[in-house]
Amino acid sequence: MLEFSFTKFARLMGRFHLTEKENPKCGWVNSAVFLAFRGTAISMTAEDSDGQDYVEIVVDGVARNWINLKKGVHEYIIEQGLPDGEHTLEIHKRTGILSGSIAFHHFSLPDGGSFLAPPAAKPLRLEYFGDSITDGAGIGHPHVLAEAPHLDDGYMSYVGISARMLNAEYHTMAICGIGVWQDAVGFKQGLPEHFFGTLGKGTAP
Repeated sequence: MLEFSFTKFARLMGRFHLTEKENPKCGWVNSAVFLAFRGTAISMTAEDSDGQDYVEIVVDGVARNWINLKKGVHEYIIEQGLPDGEHTLEIHKRTGILSGSIAFHHFSLPDGGSFLAPPAAKPLRLEYFGDSITDGAGIGHPHVLAEAPHLDDGYMSYVGISARMLNAEYHTMAICGIGVWQDAVGFKQGLPEHFFGTLGKGTAP
């Protein structure tokens, strides 16, 4: 079995901190990992900062499931019982940067499986900036006002839907309640303050 390497077998979409290239780390909603493999099952090892992040699982272009990542480093069975053959996998961060960050550690296949070159990037690239509607906050139940990460879904926000309709790559920089100049409660901490940090304000570029 061929050992997995992010630099060889994965394509990243969105902002990722790449100081450790084999452990790419993301925080912004809709950040995603793309890969291709041959086999009947695949597992992922990832590290979540707070245990509040949710990821969308897309296999062969079809959204199949979602997972609530636990705090710390854990292994997750992403899919099993697939037809033996070539498959594509996408892992999309459904939750926003306020829910935490995810460091991807490893993907693994059962005996006989192999990793393939990742799917090619799409030629059209879009970038979205905004607040909660762009972040996908509360899409699972828009009438719920309390913070509830399990109801947030950037993948099914207007951002994700419109970008996929246009067959485009997309980056999303959005925070609930944020503004250009000040936020929803009047603090002058607008989105531009986060622009130059890979994982938001105060982080490395």
